[in-house]
Amino acid sequence: MVASDKYTQLHKDNVYIDGEYCIEKADLIDDESVVMIKDQHQQADLVYLVKQATTSLRLANAGEIGENVFNGRSVCLWMLVNRKNLIKLSDFKPFHLLDALNDFKKAVVALNLTPKIWISLGK
Repeated sequence: MVASDKYTQLHKDNVYIDGEYCIEKADLIDDESVVMIKDQHQQADLVYLVKQATTSLRLANAGEIGENVFNGRSVCLWMLVNRKNLIKLSDFKPFHLLDALNDFKKAVVALNLTPKIWISLGK
């Protein structure tokens, strides 16, 4: 872990389950929130990455990934997307992405935390 002024970097602080499955808990953490950064390369990637974040939350809740880092007040999914503009989440056309975001929200709420979604636009 690398400490900064506000956040501690967890990026690449991975846990291996059954020696096969690599789980990244999160990217950044402070006293209030955990930030999971997901960088889109293709539309399909974003759905996969959101599901990956949700899996980390569920495994943490089940006690499967050691130290539970999700103990603040919120979990933030920070999506770096290949779009020039976005007014609202429903502007994402693929149903699979909206469904994945809804599952993420449910997983965060199940931990009694507040879900947040940050979106950075690019290209």
